[in-house]
Amino acid sequence: DHRDLHSFPTRRSSDLRQENEVMVYALIDSQSDTSFIDKSIPNSWDKEFKTAKLEISTVTTQKQVVDCMSLPDLYVRGLYSDEPITIPQTYSQDTIPGKREHIPTPATAKRWKHLHELENKLSPMQDCDIGLLIGYNCPAASFPLNSLKSTPQEPYGLETPLGWMVVGGDRKSTRLNSSHVKRS
Repeated sequence: DHRDLHSFPTRRSSDLRQENEVMVYALIDSQSDTSFIDKSIPNSWDKEFKTAKLEISTVTTQKQVVDCMSLPDLYVRGLYSDEPITIPQTYSQDTIPGKREHIPTPATAKRWKHLHELENKLSPMQDCDIGLLIGYNCPAASFPLNSLKSTPQEPYGLETPLGWMVVGGDRKSTRLNSSHVKRS
């Protein structure tokens, strides 16, 4: 059972004022050279967006051109952090692919002895959407601060400026085997 556990609850805004922040889950995608935001989110901001055409290649589609909105300088911060990170360029997409059941919570850490110390560092499930995919155009978001190592067959913990994430498959799941691959 593959689980994409590179997700965090984050607060994002189009400026640095905390009263303008909206909570969303952000996915870190080390294979995407671009960052994306759910298209419904920019519509709520009083900020000038530019229309853009973006060429996207995925596992199933090569060089597909899509219409989108371009947003420079999106600010994000981790749920438990006061330090904002600037994503230099973000593009809107119809949806940000992800599954809520793949979001790590304290219960995720509890299932693995070597991750127990993360139980108080991972957020309980938040009432917000998966609305942001951060690509490697923003290396500050995935910069490793600390890690909790495991065996090569088990997930491990990784702390970034956005918070702790759990990386790797969850083989202790009782669900049926399935695969989920994100388009980016």
